[in-house]
Amino acid sequence: MTSQLSSTSTTPCLLEAWRDYESLLYRWLIKQTHDDVLSADVLQETFLKALQQNEQFCAVQQPRAWLYRTAHHLLIDRYRKQSKTLLVADPEPLPESYDAPPAITGLMACLPKALRRLPDDQRDVIEQCDLGGVTQRDYADAHQLSLPAVKSRIQRARQHLREILLVQCNIQFDDHNRVCCHLRDSD
Repeated sequence: MTSQLSSTSTTPCLLEAWRDYESLLYRWLIKQTHDDVLSADVLQETFLKALQQNEQFCAVQQPRAWLYRTAHHLLIDRYRKQSKTLLVADPEPLPESYDAPPAITGLMACLPKALRRLPDDQRDVIEQCDLGGVTQRDYADAHQLSLPAVKSRIQRARQHLREILLVQCNIQFDDHNRVCCHLRDSD
């Protein structure tokens, strides 16, 4: 991508940062998505966002962090748009080559039960913001709350949901604090 750009039309600090981090960022996106095409698309969108910053990009204290954060946000936006589309369309089965980790697959059945155990206000904020793709700002406006209040509610709701999942689904974690085992639903 960088070979097609001339340094006269693009900020040199952007080109330098892009040369330093493009391949690392691409590998990180592959690890996150397991999809070469999506990773390349998000990588390109990240570069375009950096280009839009123009000279302001040079003022960024940590260009690597900026690029990763931007790519992360673009990836989240993609997944949110995709989940809204999937809610309307008929869900397609996963390809046979996809093997979801057994612990995660088991948790998919446990999550709705755990959500029902949350208080209504906590369940609502989780369902709308985390699962439904509503932005925290939009949620705050719709419920006449401040943005910090919504952020606080989401954090409390997530913590409460985590506690319910730990007990109800008997979750265990590996050395890297990732879900490794889903033993049973203790209903």
